[in-house]
Amino acid sequence: MKHFYLKLSGFFLLFLISNIIYAQPVGSNRSNPINVGAFPRAEYSDTRNNSSGNGYGNDMGQISDDIYYKINVTVPGELEVATCMSTMDTYIHVLDDNGNAIASNDDNDMCANYYQSFLRINVNPGTYYVVTEGWYNRTGDIRVYINLVRFGAIARLPIEIGALQQGGSYSDVQNNSANQYFYNNIGYSSDDIYYRFTINTQSDVDISLCASNFDTYLRLLDQNLNEIASNDDWALYVLI
Repeated sequence: MKHFYLKLSGFFLLFLISNIIYAQPVGSNRSNPINVGAFPRAEYSDTRNNSSGNGYGNDMGQISDDIYYKINVTVPGELEVATCMSTMDTYIHVLDDNGNAIASNDDNDMCANYYQSFLRINVNPGTYYVVTEGWYNRTGDIRVYINLVRFGAIARLPIEIGALQQGGSYSDVQNNSANQYFYNNIGYSSDDIYYRFTINTQSDVDISLCASNFDTYLRLLDQNLNEIASNDDWALYVLI
């Protein structure tokens, strides 16, 4: 009985040590993701190796091991995910909070190496997961880049006002402080906020920033982004 007890003890210790060695790392699945935090924020990048010896495991997609990142989107915008600087052929997915795939990409010529991955998708506030992996059974260093461009930050992604009607009006309040992650693309060194509207007939359009609490500047651009009017210290009245 004593000899049997010693063998069982050795088995138990071996089993315990094996579990410690092969515990899955952070990023191995949706329940244990790498927590990136809230967006918008500074662009995020990270490099991890999905070789099987690192223990991430395979939960979806290709047969190579996956690496999960969790992000919290606080404003509507365009989510951009890329693995262009990786060392091997990659595959990326974006999942919603319930784990449903809402976007994926295998190869994209936005990367210098076509066999690496890049995608853009419009998202609303909520929790999302970015999953990186190798195409088929590929393994190696996967460098992921994640960014959110909020609507209004650039001319390509304006805040949409829609069609202005005769006698109609629109108002909105945004904050262009640096920690709000609008960008500076035109004019002064402060961050810009872009809006887009359409009109169906020639009209007098009044644009005002009078209710703002600091010194402002206003520009009106045509559909080709040519400036057709601007104003510093007054409202803008223009026939277009």
